[in-house]
Parts: sequence; structure tokens; C-alpha cells
Amino acid sequence: MTPLSRIAEQWSAVDGLLDEALALAPRARDDWLATLSGEAALHRETLRALLATQARLETDDFLHTLPPLRPPAALLAGAEPRAGELVGPYRLIRELGRGGMGLVWLAERHDGLAARHVALKLPRLAWGQGLAERLAREREILAGLEHEHIARLYDAGVDAQGRPFIAMQYVEGEPIDAYCRRHRLPAVARIGLLLQAMAAVAHAHARLVVHRDLKPGNVLVDADGCVTLLDFGLAKLIDGEQAGATAVTEFAGRALTPNYASPEQIRGEPLGTASDVYSLGVLAFELLTEAKPYRLSRGTAAELEEAIMRAEPPRASDAATDPALKKALRGDLDAILARALKKAVAGRYAGVDAFADDLQRHLRGEPVLARPDGAGYRLAKFVGRHRLAVGLGVALTLTVLAGSGVSLWQAHVARLQEQRASAEVRRQRATQDLYIETLSRLSVLAAEEPQALTRPGAVTSVLVDKLNEMAPHLAERPDDRGAQLEAVMVQLNYDQRFAESLTIGEQYLAHLKAHDAPPSQVINTYASLGRTLFQLGRLDDSEAMRRAGLDWAADAHDSETELRRMTIAADLGDLLTNRGRRDEALTVLTRADRLATQHGADQHLRYESLIPLGMYYLSFDDAKALELLQQARFELRANGLADDDTVGQLQWQLGDALLANGRLTEAEEALNESLAGYRRAYGRDSRSAVRAFGRSMAATARLDPARAAQLIAAERQALGQRPGGLPAPSDALLQAREFEAAWLAGNVAASQAIALPDEAMLKSPSVLRNNQVLIVHATQASTQDGRATRMLPLMEALLKHWPDGHIPKRTRLRMEQVIAEAQLAAGAADAARAAAQALADMIDAAQGRHSLGYRAALSVVALAAARAGDSRGAGQALDHLARLEEPPYPSAAERADVELRRAQALALLGRAAEAAAIARAVLPGLQTQHAQSPRLALARRLSAASG
Repeated sequence: MTPLSRIAEQWSAVDGLLDEALALAPRARDDWLATLSGEAALHRETLRALLATQARLETDDFLHTLPPLRPPAALLAGAEPRAGELVGPYRLIRELGRGGMGLVWLAERHDGLAARHVALKLPRLAWGQGLAERLAREREILAGLEHEHIARLYDAGVDAQGRPFIAMQYVEGEPIDAYCRRHRLPAVARIGLLLQAMAAVAHAHARLVVHRDLKPGNVLVDADGCVTLLDFGLAKLIDGEQAGATAVTEFAGRALTPNYASPEQIRGEPLGTASDVYSLGVLAFELLTEAKPYRLSRGTAAELEEAIMRAEPPRASDAATDPALKKALRGDLDAILARALKKAVAGRYAGVDAFADDLQRHLRGEPVLARPDGAGYRLAKFVGRHRLAVGLGVALTLTVLAGSGVSLWQAHVARLQEQRASAEVRRQRATQDLYIETLSRLSVLAAEEPQALTRPGAVTSVLVDKLNEMAPHLAERPDDRGAQLEAVMVQLNYDQRFAESLTIGEQYLAHLKAHDAPPSQVINTYASLGRTLFQLGRLDDSEAMRRAGLDWAADAHDSETELRRMTIAADLGDLLTNRGRRDEALTVLTRADRLATQHGADQHLRYESLIPLGMYYLSFDDAKALELLQQARFELRANGLADDDTVGQLQWQLGDALLANGRLTEAEEALNESLAGYRRAYGRDSRSAVRAFGRSMAATARLDPARAAQLIAAERQALGQRPGGLPAPSDALLQAREFEAAWLAGNVAASQAIALPDEAMLKSPSVLRNNQVLIVHATQASTQDGRATRMLPLMEALLKHWPDGHIPKRTRLRMEQVIAEAQLAAGAADAARAAAQALADMIDAAQGRHSLGYRAALSVVALAAARAGDSRGAGQALDHLARLEEPPYPSAAERADVELRRAQALALLGRAAEAAAIARAVLPGLQTQHAQSPRLALARRLSAASG
């Protein structure tokens, strides 16, 4: 393989090509290498070597080609590592921790590649061969594990002194028990963290790896509530040649953590996945009770081992001292933890997945496997899940049976709940009958009229026909009819047949009202119809539908109804935000958040209200938006039940907020996660995936414009090689991001090499709107590449035909800012000043003075006024800017553009010293600009001016 030192200088070019190659199937890579031409051909052999290494990483060959981790005997008594010392390609920064067998240091690469902090695991040199073997095994195990909640393996090897090392992901977090105590988390949130850890352990078990050292110190939680599992140093492979070395006593004596060890681990017996189940049970017991499962009188190791092997732990609810935790633990959680802590392997959960599933059943209010499956227990769980319906029934029963004996009352309630349970089963059967009838009809059509099934929407048309056919037979069974209407409404929505879904949904809503359905059910249907109307572009009707749902059954205040009311309030607030009615929106969104806090805290449902509230503030108060969206992410993770779409959308929105606040590395990570989800769901060449790719490039371009340009070029080439070539809409999205990267870098030559949008092709309003991203970024780039005059007509036409007029919303504000800056660059100072002042007034009216857009608008007003000779107007704008608190900036380039306009205005007013001070302040952030960057040249010229 080519040594890293030899490819370091080539890396910026190689990196983009390598991404392109890795996107291809392995068998296609040789042909791709052969087709390389021009400068790319110079890197052919380097790429061939890197691809060969990648192939080994993806097979067992990787494990055999890494150097053996055996330090020479001469080093065994050497000095311990020191800060600043080099270990292979890493420079040690500070020690993070140590155990009897090894050290962990924070380190960073010193060879210029893969710049990141890592946790570097090293032997304590006096230990000897045992640790080298343990590191070798950990390297082997980690190479086969890839999971979002397992610390990643980056590198492994032996340094020049013969010391073995492993470079792992550095996790900035705290042990899970300390995190729970510090945040005073309720039981539901603690279970959410446990479920993340369990997902990681289950991933390892699925790859035949047992951890064997699960404890709080190896389960870290970061500031966002994300769990990462560490330290597979004691882990073992339970297949192949590794299966023999199973007893922990056969390696390094008793190198385990006794508090969390299983009985079979203490006894030195062969270990399987059940041992990790037990350790997770101890961890869960400790997190949920804040106490150890075994109470010791002497506290010795021998007494602890004896307790683990023979003593039964107390019930979790008895061990807990916190009243809230004690109450939450009674019943299901007591039983779940007791089963996980069974002495006999056969008595525990069969695997970590089963343990996690039972915890999730408990969160959903369903019967758990750890409890006896008796009728009374199942009835109690039914009551818990259907409090509203049960509550109405119980109230009626109490009225009728006032003064009767308790046993009679209990029997009546039991019969009532059995009837309700039976009704729920009948609803499910009615839906099942509908789909069976539909499938039967489809089978006939497939045999007799196959062409009928080739028409778009043929399957759902048959479903609707069957729904209507069965209606007369269900006239006396309203619950069954309602179940079928609801199922078809949802099905049509998923099929994006929104008009048909609306028709069925309106029938369903009328049906619910006619049969006195619970308020929560009616409100939920209003919410569904509001979303369908929004998809149809009927915004007035969508708003009216949501308001009607919000007002339904105003005197009903049970939790189930209030939570549905919270959902529809969040929907309505989001719609009002997008329609520019921000005062109303804030009132409704605040109400939604209050309902979520009051009624959904235990289930962590507050994310539903926090997401639209965060988006309300984005572009108006970006710091507040980020705070709310980060809190939403925490709630969503603690909830643990959200679907992939919700998670992916939040990552997108959170990425935008991180980007707006200049937290670029985090923004890139969040947006890349969103991108990966869209690619998995819709394919790489889908418009959704290409749009997500563009968003991720917005973050990458602010970190490293050259890398972004390379990745965009590689994506263009990869998509262009697919059947049908690169679709025009995707081409426009990629071209937009090319303009953005060139503008951020100040690379005028690169910007001018990209063709401007064709005016002749953008005549119709709909085509203009569909190319909004391209037009905006091309206009943005034109402010420094000399083509602003050519772009202005397109930008003005886009603004004219944009559907929301002068509504203060993110997209509109950005467009107004870009056109004002382009007018200024084109020499139209009066037009720029008027546009910028209108923009500032719009943002001010929307309470957005904390935003970048407000500061940018005022800087254009100041410079335009100064150029027009209006020193008084320029001075007023500059004074206003001086009084404002500086907002967060997405990048140093965007900060420089705003501040340099302020400096230019000051210079024109004869205040050269102030202008120079501002220019000098922005210069350090422009060191990565292109050598010919106009903003860099301007900053240097202004900083050199004298007073």
C-alpha cells in the first residue's frame, strides 16, 4: 500500500475520487479506474492501492494483515507515555483514564490526515504480553462491529517503539448513572437511555460477540442524550476458533467488574449472551432505583461474589428511595428486572432483544412477558391503554350501582372491559375482512383482466370499491365501519392519493361525530384531514380544519384528548408560521408546548411541540431555535418510539439550526445522517436524496469549500452514469451547490466557469419556482464574479412570482437579502437601499433583530446610503448596527461580507480607523479563502487604511 506520507499531498484530489469509487460495486471499480483521464489518471495507482485496502477491511483479511500487537520484552519495564509524545501517527494530548491493564489517552493525528480527536488505548508497559493479546482481541472484535451506539474503531497498529495501540472514537460524555442523577431523569427517560445501550449490545450479540464488562463507566451519554458503548477489551467471540477460550479466568485472572458480573462469570463458567443480559439487568436496576441490587454488611469482594451467586436481590420498588422512581417501578418494572437478574441462565430473558422488547411493552402500556398472563393482568393493561373509554364506562357503572356491593361492581366493570376489548378485536377483524375481500378481487382481476391492474392506482381503487360494497352490511356495526374508513383513509394517504383520502376521511369524521366517538378520536381525525388538505395546497381549508379540531370538545380535558389537541395545535402553529402570521403562530405553539409539558412529559412527547416551535424561531433568533431543536432531539431519543421519517426530518431541521449558529461539524454530521436516511428510503438518485445531499454540502462548503466542490463533482458523475442520465432538476440542485461553494471560497474563476441559469428556459412562474435554489445561489455568487447585472432580472422575476408575497419566512427573507446584495454589487445603490430597508422593516416587525438577516440588511442600507452621499442615513444605520448584539454566523465568509460592508460605509464617511479595525477583526477567518478572493482582497485593503 502507498504509505500515508506519500499520498498526503495528493489527498484533496484523491478523497473525492475515492468517494466516487466506493459508491460503485466492487466488480465495477477496475473498469472505472481504467477510464480515468486527465489529472485524475495521475492518481490511478494510489486509488487502486486504497481500494485494495478497503477490500481487506471488508473481509477477514484485514485482521490478518494488521501487525501483531506484541511489544518487545525490552519495553515492558519502560516509562509511561507523556503528553506530546508520538504514538504511531498520533500525538498524545492528555490521559483520559487508566486501569490495571492499560491507559486511555486523548490524542490527535499529526500527519495531516483524518483530523479528529481519538481515544488511544495503550498498554501500561509494565503489564506485558497479556494486555497486548487483549488489545489484539479488542481490535478484532471492533473491526466487525458498526453501530451508532458503539464507539467506532478508527485505527490499530504498533508504533516505532513496538507499542501496540488502538485508536477509537472519542466520546465526550459521562457515565450513564452520573448523567441520570445530574439531570434527575424520570424512569421513562432512563429506560430510553437503556434501550439505546441494549440496541448496541444486541448488535454485538448478532455478530457473536459478548461484551462481558457492561457497567456505567462503559456506557457514556453525551450532551444530546446519545449513548455510546465502550470497551470490548474483555469481550469474546463465541464462534469459530475463539469459542474455546470462554472462561474469564483463562485470561488475565479475574479482570472483570464484580458489581456487574453474572453468577456464571463469578464461577468462571463458559459465558454466552445471557451473561450480558444479567449485567444489563444490574445496570438497569441501579439506574432505576439509584441503589445496588445486593446489600452487603461487610462490603468485601468475597461477600459480593457470594451474594451474586446465591442471594436474591430485593424488588426494585423496595430498593428505590426516590418516591417518583419507587412508584414507577411497582409492578411491571419490578418483574422485568427480577427476570433479568435470575441466577439460572434459563430463567432470564432469552436475549437482549427480548429484554428490550419487554421494556418497550411497558412504555406502551401493554402486557409484559415477565408478568403472569392472567385475565386480570391483561384487563388492567387494557384499562391503562384506554383510560378515556374505561373512565366513561366506570363513571356510568358507579352511577347505576351506587350503594351496591364491591364484588358486584367489580364483576360489572370486568364484563364492561371485556366487551370493550372484544369491540377492539372486532374492529381489527373488520379491517382484516376488508383487505381479504380486496385481495380476493385482485386475484380474480390478475387472472381475468390483468391489464386492469396496470393502470395507476388500480389496487387502491379496488380497495375503495370494496369499502363501499361492504358499507350496507355494517349499518348496524358502526365501530366496524369506522375501522374500515380509517384504514382506507390512511392507506390512500400513504399512496399519495390525497384527494381520495380526503373524501374517505370526511366520511370517517362524519361517522365518528354521528356515533359519539371519544373526543380524542375526533380531534385526531381533524388533524389527519388538515394534513391532507395541506398536501393538496388548500391552505385556507387546512387552517380551518385544524382550528375546528382544536376547538372540538372544549370541555374535555383528559390526557388522551389534550395530547391529540397538542398535536393539532402544533400543526396549526406550524401552518400559521409558514403563512407569516407569527403572532398567532406563537400563541398556538405556546399552547401546544404547554399541553405537551402537562400531559406528555412521562412519554417524552414534547418533541412534537418543540420541533415547530424551534422552526418558528429559525432565521429570526437562531440561538433560541437551536436550543429548542436540541431539546426536541433529546425528547425524541428518550421517547424511543419515533419512526424513521420523524427522526430524519428532525436531523434535517437540527442541521439547519446548527449551520445557522456556525456549529459546522455538528451540522455536517446531522445533515449527513439525514442524507443517509433519504438514500436508504428513496434511493440515491431520488429528488429527496439529492436535495438532502445539497443540504449536507451547505455545511461541508462552509468547513472546506474545495472538498465540497470535489464531492459535488463526484456526485454529479455518479448520478450521471445511472440509467437515463442526470435529471434536469437534480442537475440544477447540484449546480446551485457548486455556485455556493465557489462563492464561499471567493473563487471567482470557479464561479465564472459555471454556466448561469438560462433565462429562455425560465420564463414560466412554475419553472422559476422549481429552480429557486439554483437562481438564489447563482445570484449570490454573481455578487463577486461580476455577473450581478445578468442575474438580477431572473431574481426579480422569481420574487415577483414567489407565492407568499412579503410574508416573513425563511426562504423569502433569504431571497430578499440576496437581491439587495446583488443590486448593491451591480451599482444600483438606491434600489439596494430600498430593498434592504424593506427587508429590515419586515424582520423587525417579526421580532427578528437577533438574526443574521437583520444585520445583513442594515449593512446594505449603510453602504448604499454612503455611496449615494447620504452621510446622515448611513450614520444612522451604522449606529443601529453598533448597538445590536452580534448574531451567530454560519461561516467566517458570511460574517466577513456583512462586516466589510459596514467597514466600507465607515471608510466612505471618513472613519478609516474604525473601518480598518473591523477589517482586521475579520481577516483571521479568511485564511482559507481562494488566493484571488474579492472579500480577502477587500479586507486586506481596508485593514491597511490609516485614520
